[in-house]
Amino acid sequence: MAFDHEVDVVAFLWASLALFDDDAHGVDTAAVYCPPALDLHAVADARARILLHLAEAPEGEPFERLLPAAPGRAGTAAHHALRVRSAWASTLVASLELAKQGDVTLAQEDKFGTIHVSPATPPHPVGYQGVSAAGGVRNGKATFNSNWDAEPC
Repeated sequence: MAFDHEVDVVAFLWASLALFDDDAHGVDTAAVYCPPALDLHAVADARARILLHLAEAPEGEPFERLLPAAPGRAGTAAHHALRVRSAWASTLVASLELAKQGDVTLAQEDKFGTIHVSPATPPHPVGYQGVSAAGGVRNGKATFNSNWDAEPC
């Protein structure tokens, strides 16, 4: 079967667009995804909590005692599990950051054993040579030799 119709493609497309035009110019019809707000634990809060616990317990604490208080059962079981994982993750990351900065010491005696977190011993200042004739304790503070003004070799 043969057709004798010639169609101007551009005119056809413009006519088709005119059929679907609803004069809704400027209306944003893009769907925007808004994820639900989750009440998760922050690393900064965990860092502050660890330092507070260790200030009260200078001998250190097991890692589990540094976790935040158990969350309430509000919401779904999945949300509760997410908050528990968030507490563990934020506390672990905060303790690793504090260990990297030299503020705490992490120790674990056995594989998969309890991690013990304790305050780090303060390092000696640069140039500290212990108690000697040139250094010592004065007014409750350690003194040390300092050659900051010496000529370089």
